[in-house]
Amino acid sequence: MAEQKTYEHKLTKEQFYSQPLAAFINDNNESNYDIAKSIVSFFEDRDDGKYSAIVSDKRPFCNTWNEQEKYRYVKHCRGKYIIVWKQTPKAKITDDEIKESTVGSVVKALINDINDTKKINVILSEIFGNYWTVCCEGSVHCTYSQYYIQYKKWTVWRHHCA
Repeated sequence: MAEQKTYEHKLTKEQFYSQPLAAFINDNNESNYDIAKSIVSFFEDRDDGKYSAIVSDKRPFCNTWNEQEKYRYVKHCRGKYIIVWKQTPKAKITDDEIKESTVGSVVKALINDINDTKKINVILSEIFGNYWTVCCEGSVHCTYSQYYIQYKKWTVWRHHCA
């Protein structure tokens, strides 16, 4: 069984916003995924809850739910675009969950037909319930998800309680 972390206090919103994200970019040889993973690890080591990050060389488009107003989008951060947020762990996993292949088929059809992060997020919420993240462009790192679908330049997942 994994050891549970205990926190004397949560990371405040001010502390979250004051952390310089450029500090996570060490050199040009790091992948965007490695940078995103470092950012997520940093915040999760200092706060309760789970975080997600996107790092991209081009402007990413993302529609998500966040918790405690912890959401940052930084343009041109040492040549990168970075989005980091605290995920909302509210979607409960039930015994009668839909197969990931079914969700994946719906997601792929929506991407092909609509090609809009916000509209796709709304439709997924209507069909399957809330707490989806829909991203286009960039390398994504999140530490927990119920469904995790990658298709073309898109990544889509649903937040859930561990």
